[in-house]
Amino acid sequence: MLDRTAWTLDRLRGRLGADLPRTAGGGLDLRGANLAGLGLSKADLAGADLTAANLRGVDFQRANLAGACLAGANLREAMLPDTDLTGANLHGADATNSVWYGTIVADATLSGVTWAEARLTDVQLWRAGLAPGDLDAARVQCHGLLSADPAGLNVPALLAWLAAEP
Repeated sequence: MLDRTAWTLDRLRGRLGADLPRTAGGGLDLRGANLAGLGLSKADLAGADLTAANLRGVDFQRANLAGACLAGANLREAMLPDTDLTGANLHGADATNSVWYGTIVADATLSGVTWAEARLTDVQLWRAGLAPGDLDAARVQCHGLLSADPAGLNVPALLAWLAAEP
């Protein structure tokens, strides 16, 4: 059994693609892993369990994280341009100072995410379960703020907030 809490960038580099543990659904089991600073652009992490993982500063550009669990993960300063997070669970994740450009976050669980100083540009948040005020601490330049449940979205407040953006 791998000691996920002791993983470092150097140790993981030698293990990627090797005998890494899998979840019941077939995704990688990286719960609690320390992947800080790792370059994972274009990585296929669909269905991976990254619960409480340290993903600080990770480059996920064009990675596939569809259906992944990132609940409680440290995504501070992570780069997520053009990343697919469709159906991902980010409940309680810390996305402080992270960059999301063209990211697909449709049907994702975003409750309790810390968005302080996160930069979201043209992010697709379709049916993402956002509540009024969830993105107040983020810097958003986005045209994809749509929800399948308009009752759960304060449209007048959202429009006023978007109009106030420079």
